[in-house]
Amino acid sequence: MDSYDSLKNVVSKFREIREKKSAIFDTLGIYGNLAGNYDAIGRTDDSSEILEFVVGLREEKLGTSNPDVDDEKRRLTDIRKN
Repeated sequence: MDSYDSLKNVVSKFREIREKKSAIFDTLGIYGNLAGNYDAIGRTDDSSEILEFVVGLREEKLGTSNPDVDDEKRRLTDIRKN
């Protein structure tokens, strides 16, 4: 019974962590979309600023070698070229 309670507690904590991470990544997705919209209407400074924030937070949460981080960095580089 102790093992079951312990497992139940761990599973509960993993679900809680996953939900928090999901909310963060959903929010970053929205920020990324906003940056894309700003870029499309010529507000490249605003777009760049938002993407810098997104890249920083993704690096913090996912690590620097994650493909999602690399994608955002490429977008940021492309926006800065324009």
